[in-house]
Amino acid sequence: MEKNIVLTIVVLGLIIFAGIQAVELANIKAQVSGAEISAGSTYQAQVPAQQQARPAQTQSAMVGGC
Repeated sequence: MEKNIVLTIVVLGLIIFAGIQAVELANIKAQVSGAEISAGSTYQAQVPAQQQARPAQTQSAMVGGC
């Protein structure tokens, strides 16, 4: 009999917890819906010419051999 009471209390607690989470998620969605979010933005970092990678002047003639 006690197991049923404890189990009922645990299940009710989980249901209440899930309801609170649903309300919080709805609030977060409402806040984000007003914000402007774009996926795949085209941000490009400005790198000075001195710091850009330069092609190798000399390359080894041996590639991956023994």
